[in-house]
Amino acid sequence: MREGPLLASTFHAAADALGLANEGREGVVLDLLARLSEPHRRYHDASHVAACVRLAERHRAHARCLPHVLLALLFHDAVYDPRAHDNEAQSAALAARGLTAIGADPATIERVSALVLATKGHDMAGHDPDAELVLDADLAILGDTERAREAFEAGVRAEYAHVDEASYRAGRRHVLEGFAARDRLYAVPAIAAEREATARAHLQERIRALS
Repeated sequence: MREGPLLASTFHAAADALGLANEGREGVVLDLLARLSEPHRRYHDASHVAACVRLAERHRAHARCLPHVLLALLFHDAVYDPRAHDNEAQSAALAARGLTAIGADPATIERVSALVLATKGHDMAGHDPDAELVLDADLAILGDTERAREAFEAGVRAEYAHVDEASYRAGRRHVLEGFAARDRLYAVPAIAAEREATARAHLQERIRALS
């Protein structure tokens, strides 16, 4: 896996910063990388997670606790089944088990789990800088280059190959309209400055194409 070394080093750096045990880490990392390499993933894979990590690192000044942010991003798509509706809850539970195995305290486990769960509704209420950075990183693709956005849309469609075209178009349009209706897509000022306008144009274009 091309992104494996980056994801592994990110995990170890975050664990080191939080003073977590070395014993047991390798098993947690190998399990995570194996999950992100599952054949049904066409977008929600190691490349997506690595892009999230890189963006969070670039905007680390916004975070209250960067290790919490990075661990949440590493695990936020650890469980991904396009047919399921509890991926975020399952991913949070997996993160909790992994962090427990390497000696994380309950407060750390609760915090990382909550950040993972925040990716379900992408609700930015509460002005939590760490959650803002996690959610912005997860949605950064909407404001990326045209090539990256096209690959993203194609990848998501491939992950939902089991859904007929009419149903997919209706469901996808509903999701995108929900984002387009928001007052803002990005909460981190620097990320908003870079991506908000492009992301909004992309949403409107895709909504028209799906209508």
